[in-house]
Amino acid sequence: MNDGKKLLTTGELAKMLGCPLWKLQYILASRRIQPSQRVGHLRVFETDIVGVLEKELQQMSRRIRHAAD
Repeated sequence: MNDGKKLLTTGELAKMLGCPLWKLQYILASRRIQPSQRVGHLRVFETDIVGVLEKELQQMSRRIRHAAD
């Protein structure tokens, strides 16, 4: 259960993080991050996940920059 926390869809998370939806979906799938709940066909996540996703996006960017050097 979400205990009154705001639930966000993948689209809302991508917009909040300022990244393309495909990149967020890749991180969720490759890191096996599961949704807090499913609402109909939507996967929804609690706001707690934002920090984890920010960290993963930063690490991905660092790896890409390092590979380009």
